[in-house]
Amino acid sequence: MPGQHDDVLVIVDAATLLAAHPDASLDADAPTPIGGQHVYVMNAGDAQQIGRNDSRIVVKLSAGDELHLRESALSLRAEESVVFYRFALADGSVMSSLEVVADHATLSVPNPQDLLQPKTQKTGGHFWRGEVLTAGSTTCEADFVVLGSDEKIKGYFRWKISIDIES
Repeated sequence: MPGQHDDVLVIVDAATLLAAHPDASLDADAPTPIGGQHVYVMNAGDAQQIGRNDSRIVVKLSAGDELHLRESALSLRAEESVVFYRFALADGSVMSSLEVVADHATLSVPNPQDLLQPKTQKTGGHFWRGEVLTAGSTTCEADFVVLGSDEKIKGYFRWKISIDIES
């Protein structure tokens, strides 16, 4: 059982990313490599700026704690969504491999018939979890897909990041 966990949200500016890479790969095994200029990392426990896009995830955790990652797309009208599908850590001695964990939640949503009485709806979700083994740094290749609202694939991408575990 982990001691603590740190939740990190990775937000991809999908529309701008797709505009910058109009010929993005449609092959999951050969994703288009990108820098961090269209990817933002938010971490409530990060004492530095929120919404950084320097391709670094910095967390303060100890051995036995967990890093939790969730992804989202910056999209005005939900035209695109983003889903991570693979993480490859360069150094498995800093943290364990990231694995996907399915979770379900009940969300409150507006009720069009009575906006003062929201209704609830069940939804599925997921996050990625890795156990911290020791303080240190490792690089990671994070592969994700951008999907249109019609669920068609718009591109596969590979984002190289640094994961820094500080105790």
